[in-house]
Amino acid sequence: MLSWRELAPEVHHFEFEIPDLPVLEFTPGQFISVIENKDGKEITRAYSIASPRDGNRFSLCLNRVPNGLVSPYLFSLQPGQEIEIQGPLGYFTLRHPGRRTVFIATGTGIAPFRSILLDHLPRMRMHCTLLFGVRYEYGLLYRDELETLAAQYEGFRFVPTLTRPA
Repeated sequence: MLSWRELAPEVHHFEFEIPDLPVLEFTPGQFISVIENKDGKEITRAYSIASPRDGNRFSLCLNRVPNGLVSPYLFSLQPGQEIEIQGPLGYFTLRHPGRRTVFIATGTGIAPFRSILLDHLPRMRMHCTLLFGVRYEYGLLYRDELETLAAQYEGFRFVPTLTRPA
């Protein structure tokens, strides 16, 4: 792990690098499985990649589940510590980037959409609306970044939605 930063209470953005791999081959929208060996058992949990393709680096966005099996382990990591992963895996990818698209996300479910948007918007013309629903304003993860993308790319519209506004 290279670093982490808090996005909201109990939600972190983690940056990882795979030193022996020149390029992590993945399609935005895919996930990796984090493996933890606990009490002689191998436990895996899937986490969507939250970053665009960037050489041998990738990021994850996840919330700490208090009695979870893997998230407390990830939240205990310090920069420089290593994790074991499988993947990338999955088919939740943008199959037709040129078509009008509506993404709907809640909470940390924003991760695969962030990966797709950061990868595709700079490279191709997209017509996309992102509806991002959360309870409270602090839950609008990556809000500043998404608003910047909406201002920068004419074909991208960001619609944050609060279900319990203050």
